[in-house]
Amino acid sequence: MTFSLIRATSGDSPIVAELLTERAAWLARRGIAQWSKKDPARDTAATVGTGETWLLIDDTRRAVGTITLSTRADHDFWSRSERAAPALYASKIATRTDCTGQGLGRLLLHAGFMYARRRGLSVLRWDVWRTNEQLQTYYRSLGATLLRVVVVPGRSSGALFEWKAMDRAVWAAGSPHLVAVEAPEGELRQIDALTEQSVVRLGADERDRLQPSEANHVHRMLDLKYLASQEPLAVGPTDVAPSILYHAGDAWRVGQLVVIGSALGGLRPGLVYRIAHAGVEPSCRVALRGDLVQAPQGASV
Repeated sequence: MTFSLIRATSGDSPIVAELLTERAAWLARRGIAQWSKKDPARDTAATVGTGETWLLIDDTRRAVGTITLSTRADHDFWSRSERAAPALYASKIATRTDCTGQGLGRLLLHAGFMYARRRGLSVLRWDVWRTNEQLQTYYRSLGATLLRVVVVPGRSSGALFEWKAMDRAVWAAGSPHLVAVEAPEGELRQIDALTEQSVVRLGADERDRLQPSEANHVHRMLDLKYLASQEPLAVGPTDVAPSILYHAGDAWRVGQLVVIGSALGGLRPGLVYRIAHAGVEPSCRVALRGDLVQAPQGASV
């Protein structure tokens, strides 16, 4: 049996809700109240609509698991410094109860981690109920790091896990085979910085700190400005690792700096966007790239 991870669409919302409801009932029979107070249908509609919810399907196209992946961190649990670095946060991880013991839970996390890495993010994080020690032990057995346990009044979760690397030996032992993470990526926008009158002239001392190709391409893309320093956004050429634009739950960021601008209105918080040059110097044309997700009615990306 082989498996793929696909992004859920609006038509998949009932399937996702069914998976979560089934797992919640399974936990309740074992005395674990996790998800018992949630409304899976309502929560699912929101995360499916933003493109953050995924389905694990087998080679018969049956959905056997679900996971939600977002760049938005829960402020109750993750510190300011953690939120200031790009990461992907996993939640609502569930597999079909009749598939228990097949390694699908680890496969979901594996797929989430691989998706994060392919989008330029090196960290996958998630929180676990503090009292669910069996689940915490399971995650540690997969090689995940328990960072700390946070107690927040009114919240049952708070055991914080992180993955920065996978132990190949652990994953090779009895893991089902992941065929693909189906998330087509394309060019969402292309911007000519010159027509926006956004080319910024650098002084000699500033140019010395940049690579030659970077010095020729420092600009404000779609009027994005760093709130902290008010310095323009620098974008390297296509053969250099692109800048990552993401929403941490409080604001849009590039690196550890907050950005603002009218261009952000059509983007989806929770998804990862990449900024790279598109064209030949000195055109100063840049492209905003990301997953091809159908936009909500009235929105544009």
